[in-house]
Amino acid sequence: MSESKVLKAILRVEGMSCSHCASAVEKALRKIEGVVGVRVDLTENKAEVEYLGRDIKDIIDSFNRGSHYRVSLFNNGKEGQSFL
Repeated sequence: MSESKVLKAILRVEGMSCSHCASAVEKALRKIEGVVGVRVDLTENKAEVEYLGRDIKDIIDSFNRGSHYRVSLFNNGKEGQSFL
């Protein structure tokens, strides 16, 4: 049995204006299947997401369907760079 590798992606977050917003974004991302870690940076409007076994675009679509905040892949689609 093989273990899934933890992947990381940086997401740009639109619509955050306070710490409550950042907390809401973090909670919503953590609820998505496959997401194993989230760190949100309010001042940079970014979220670092650690995930298993899913395409990051599926995670982005799931989040955007269920939230009034919007996320998109940061850094021209490059994954794996940490900002925190």
